[in-house]
Amino acid sequence: MISSDKKKDRWSGILNKAYHFSIDKSKLISICSVICLFLFAIGISKVHTNYDLYTNLPEGAKISEDFLYFEKEYAGFRPLELAGTIQEDYRIYDYEVIEQLVKAEDYLKSQPEIQTAFSLGTLTKSINQMMHSSQASEYKMPDRKDYRKVKRMFASLPSTGTDVLVSKDKRKTRVSSKVKDVGAKNIKKMSAKVDAWLATNINPEVIQFRQTGTGLLLDKNSEFVKDSLLQGLLIALLIVSLLMGFLFRSWKMLFLALVPNLIPLLFAAALIGYSNVALEAGISIVFAIIFGIAVDDTIHFLSKYKLAKDQFDGDVEKALHKTFLECGKAIIFTTIILFFGFLVLLFSSNQPSVVIGMLISVTLLSALVADLTILPVLIRKFGV
Repeated sequence: MISSDKKKDRWSGILNKAYHFSIDKSKLISICSVICLFLFAIGISKVHTNYDLYTNLPEGAKISEDFLYFEKEYAGFRPLELAGTIQEDYRIYDYEVIEQLVKAEDYLKSQPEIQTAFSLGTLTKSINQMMHSSQASEYKMPDRKDYRKVKRMFASLPSTGTDVLVSKDKRKTRVSSKVKDVGAKNIKKMSAKVDAWLATNINPEVIQFRQTGTGLLLDKNSEFVKDSLLQGLLIALLIVSLLMGFLFRSWKMLFLALVPNLIPLLFAAALIGYSNVALEAGISIVFAIIFGIAVDDTIHFLSKYKLAKDQFDGDVEKALHKTFLECGKAIIFTTIILFFGFLVLLFSSNQPSVVIGMLISVTLLSALVADLTILPVLIRKFGV
């Protein structure tokens, strides 16, 4: 058994070395910090939001295999819907309305990301083909004369056959399609392209289209959650910095509290960029967790430093030395415990959980390094 005195001496030796390293290698620490910031900037420039549904599924699980099977063999899972509102001078089964539906449907099917599309135009072309001995060449929009026959066929169809395409008041219809899981960013570009085409090729006096459906809602919700988390993080960063400045009665302390807590956040963002991981709502929460934990160690260090400085009549070096000896062990142990706590997420079969565990674990170490190296250098530099 190692006696408590020996354990204390061992920790004192380690913390003394850390303290003297921050003195002897202050120039190296400053240079490395600038280099790291440059590398962080490059990594952050690589961050993208092109997430897909498959990466959120458990790796190697049957549900993931089923997803890929349906994506390849069938229409897929992700919907893209066009909601069409019939204008007052027209009715749902008028030739002009069906003609516009066929145009919209054919355009959607011409896009490489879209695998299938279905509307009243599909039924119209199918009936027209049936009326011409099922010839493949007749699967098209009929002329006005043939359409009168097709329109009579619509009247004989059961209501359950068209309920999913036509509203009860017969004033709204839809074009339903399925999109490949090519990523939110690519789908957003494609959606903008579709909107631009509709604006220039569809007659708004006959029917007006707008995109809708669960896929669009999913993307908007994910983007809203991500933006809200990041905005909340910026607000929290500002509030904590102001509180630190008020607590220590020094604007310099506000700056000192901000720098070591920004570094882990920048490091996490750079890791996301270098790892080619899409930034989505689930990943965005990492930044709030990292900041909440990192700022705790900084407050602990600065609070102890302020008390020690008052004790030693403003002597910065004596105060820093005591802060290292009395506060360093607590900060290190807290980081180690949290590091292994979040490291457990690496064993998850859910890919986003693995990414979150990796990011938090690694960046917590960067927060510890920043508090024990960069923070003392800044304290000496600004003489607070």
